[in-house]
Amino acid sequence: MKRFILTGLILIIAMFTASGQQLKLNVPPTDKNFYDIQKEFNDTWAPYNVVNGYYTEKGVLKKAPGWKLFKRWEYYWANRVNPTTGAFPKTTAADEYLKIQSKRSTRSSAGNWTSMGPSSSSGGYEGLGRINCVAFRPGDDDAYYVGAPSGGLWKTTDNGGTWTVLTDDNAVLGVSDAVVIAGATTATDIIYIATGDRDGGSMHTLGSGNWNDNNSIGVLKSTDGGATWSTTGLSFAPSDKRRMNRLLLDPSDNNILYAATNIGVYKTTNAGVTWTQLTGNAYVDMHFKPGNSSVIYGSSRFG
Repeated sequence: MKRFILTGLILIIAMFTASGQQLKLNVPPTDKNFYDIQKEFNDTWAPYNVVNGYYTEKGVLKKAPGWKLFKRWEYYWANRVNPTTGAFPKTTAADEYLKIQSKRSTRSSAGNWTSMGPSSSSGGYEGLGRINCVAFRPGDDDAYYVGAPSGGLWKTTDNGGTWTVLTDDNAVLGVSDAVVIAGATTATDIIYIATGDRDGGSMHTLGSGNWNDNNSIGVLKSTDGGATWSTTGLSFAPSDKRRMNRLLLDPSDNNILYAATNIGVYKTTNAGVTWTQLTGNAYVDMHFKPGNSSVIYGSSRFG
């Protein structure tokens, strides 16, 4: 074992020494791949039950030579090697970036962005704040809805010329996502909103350390274009400290919706009356497979 440790230390020290000279040389001087080296190290130390670089032998706490150094090396390379073969990269990130740049076509100059407002604020800690979502009214280019983390849901019917706030009377003003089912007029639109701030809270983002200051109370529904709101079968208390991340409306059935929360994904088949939890995993985003709403792709959150 001592011979292995000494060899491992020489290997890693050589690697770190090389990295100080040139990034391209930051590859272990060995023909073995990352997984082979990792397995050898783990197999060697497995009988010792090492915890944070230390193990106990005959009641005496001892330091595992080279253990922490290897763990730093392992952490550095884990997301840089080939995930299938464990092969170390032969080029630098800069080399790969230049390759991608050389293959890109010239960007189009036809794109144009225009601010839709508002463009001024009478006060507030951080000016105009953030926007979490934009929900478009099907078949109407001039009408859409915008959800803010602490400012509620806003509606425009003249393509951003003027705005009307719809949620000032709600217990929670945060809106993380929204879906719209167009009615005959905007006054009869059906709207679902995921309440609360999916990023944890406005005071938290200001650096005050107050987490969960804008918790979700679940999914709210309006059948009159946002004039009034009612709870649905998916409801929380602010003290539950729930967050809602995404709402999906099945394009083939207006009664079917999916809601991604920090405690799992829920589904309703009766327009929000009742909800069934499908998974306990927390997803921050979800999308249907194009042309097939029975398949959903989701991105998860760690921590």
